[in-house]
Amino acid sequence: MVDAPKKDAEGRTIPHDHAEVLNKHNFIRRISEQFIVTDNDGKGRRLSSATLHPSSIEYDIYEGLSGDLEAFLLADGHDPKAFVTSAAHPGSIKFAVETFRSLGLLVGYDPTTDNQYHGGVWPSADKTARLTPGVKKRLMKLAEWYVEIDGVSLKK
Repeated sequence: MVDAPKKDAEGRTIPHDHAEVLNKHNFIRRISEQFIVTDNDGKGRRLSSATLHPSSIEYDIYEGLSGDLEAFLLADGHDPKAFVTSAAHPGSIKFAVETFRSLGLLVGYDPTTDNQYHGGVWPSADKTARLTPGVKKRLMKLAEWYVEIDGVSLKK
């Protein structure tokens, strides 16, 4: 059983570094068609910069990046690749949790009513570490396919 994260007065998960989310664990980001663009030369398709946009402040006051926690899925006997793949999300990318933490970002457990394996990546408490355009660009260079989408490149 995973320790539940603390919630604010509105019932939202408070950004935190969750002790049970280890650096060696994988954070999975689902990919939908909205994250795929055609290259400038019109010859290929690739993931867009929107792939790592955190939720807008209107949707999530903490500006978290949503994903799934592979280790939690495995611990409950799920096939993570099947769990994160659907018609709406035909592919996914992964990052080692350590990748985010090495940039000063917080990574924690953020279960939702629809997904008890949901995790979040948030800015540091003092907001000095955030998912800025430069940070997102660095992260995209480190992204790896988890469930690959044929004909779509990870890199520019």
